[in-house]
Amino acid sequence: MCIRDRLKLHKCTPYSEVLVVSIRPYYLPREFSHVINVLVYIPEKKFEKNAINEVAEIIQDIECSHSEALVPINGDFNRCKLKKTTVTYYQHVTCETRDNAILDLCFSNVKDAYTSWPLPNLGHSDHNLVLLSPRYRPLIKTCEPKIIKVRKWSPEAEEALITEFEKTDWNIFTDEEDLNGITNAVSAYINFCIEKCVPVKTVKIYPNNKPWITKAVKLLLCEKRQAFKLGDTNRMKRLTSEIKPEIKKQKNIFRKKVEQNFKSNNMKKVWQGMKLMSGYTNSGNIPTPIPNVTVQYVNELNEFYNRFNGYDFKEERRPLFNSCRVTEEDPKFIVSISDVHNEFMKLNPSKAAGPDKIPPRVLNACSPHLDGIFTYIFNLCLLNHTFPDLWKLSCIIPVPKKPKITCMNDLRPVALTSVVMKTLERLILRIMEPYVEKVLDPLKFAYRSSRSTSDAILHKLHSLYSHLDNTNKGHSARIISVVCSVWTYRLACWAGNAAGVDRGRIDTFIRQACKMIGLQLPSISEVYLEHLQKTFHCIDLDTSHPLHYAIINQLNPSGRMRLLRAKTNRYAKSFIPSGINQFNKRF
Repeated sequence: MCIRDRLKLHKCTPYSEVLVVSIRPYYLPREFSHVINVLVYIPEKKFEKNAINEVAEIIQDIECSHSEALVPINGDFNRCKLKKTTVTYYQHVTCETRDNAILDLCFSNVKDAYTSWPLPNLGHSDHNLVLLSPRYRPLIKTCEPKIIKVRKWSPEAEEALITEFEKTDWNIFTDEEDLNGITNAVSAYINFCIEKCVPVKTVKIYPNNKPWITKAVKLLLCEKRQAFKLGDTNRMKRLTSEIKPEIKKQKNIFRKKVEQNFKSNNMKKVWQGMKLMSGYTNSGNIPTPIPNVTVQYVNELNEFYNRFNGYDFKEERRPLFNSCRVTEEDPKFIVSISDVHNEFMKLNPSKAAGPDKIPPRVLNACSPHLDGIFTYIFNLCLLNHTFPDLWKLSCIIPVPKKPKITCMNDLRPVALTSVVMKTLERLILRIMEPYVEKVLDPLKFAYRSSRSTSDAILHKLHSLYSHLDNTNKGHSARIISVVCSVWTYRLACWAGNAAGVDRGRIDTFIRQACKMIGLQLPSISEVYLEHLQKTFHCIDLDTSHPLHYAIINQLNPSGRMRLLRAKTNRYAKSFIPSGINQFNKRF
């Protein structure tokens, strides 16, 4: 039974015929807004490329305008393969439809949606009938709703917490001489104040809820359900007319939130919003649960992750200590209240708390009242050359690396450490950086400011392209695989040598994204040039970068740079020559 149905598109070309019908069944899982049925007929296989591209373009338009819809695609494809396009749908027909071949196919954007059964042909047709039995189970039945307890943070709760800290005499804690005792007492007191001032609420999260299904929308849906039970038709019509504008209003609010994340450069929130709007789920790579989780297994896992703690690294540390030895003239390692205050203000309030249960939101909001006591504890740690035991603990969350777990090494340890300890680590790093900078390897790219894996790849590619430019093909065959392994990673590394066809495919994807979010995005070439200039400028200013002298040696007294002579087009379009070309365009 359908509430409404509508013909959306009927397109007939020499290569294919496509019919698109929009259907809204009376009973439909909440995760689907409606059903869009696509019927396809491809007369001849020799026009496969044109026909498949036409079908793929129609499907992409449907996905952009109706991202929450269930889209089944069926018809006679005449052995043409939809996999040759960017459409990644699931094929459900597994039985022969004519002789020993599967010509009539059924795709959908939902995995395991149907099970196919063969039936006799109808009349004089040379194709067998196929019965598609629904196999999909709604999310509300397959996934139990989560019941969690969260802190209900609000401006009033933060104000009450600040007032509680204002009345606190922090000098009481400094009377304790034991570092562990001070840290445990301060952490316990802060947690006590949080429990006292910030209420806890129980939240029930359903797996099929969308972020725009707010409390106002749920109230309208409940009223409509009650009207349906009472048989009040007029009230149902009125509520239906109210629900549609309210959902549209909440979707617009959510869209503005995603746009604001673009403006604030919060890419994590941007991708979360894009996945929700597009209906993307990484269901194909869901790892299996960790087997045999017992107390003994957990203890063995802890020993596995701490297996390096018993090794003595004195011999490895001695050369570093000798080269970085601090003289008597050097200042003592101390931190000031302003340093601690600035680090607390940089904390991300949405991050999780560590074993001490002190969330970064509290340190950020109540920094004027907490930076004094923590400055005292930090300086006490530096004076005694030790750290509290509470800050050395980590809550380890094992995350599977592979779909099938066979050993402990298949679990990646994600450690939640104390936020206060991370703040102290950043302060110590700032103090120690000047002493260790002179002994650091110039090819060290990790954990250094203005360095990333892009710099490592650019350095390796520059060496490889320079070598390949001065050798024949026979000598370069052994290292081509190295170039291919980094080909598809960072933009500044591969976009210069990307083929026009590849750039066109990426630009097509960008245009589809523009339709989805309603914003105008730059092309891949524009993004590449901007990223190229920015990376080139950073390397030019960083005298310790391994590629710095490859750039600065080309500088002329006039301010321009000499163009590198390249025998191959591959080297001419690589990072260093392309960066020099862009640099010279300023003159």
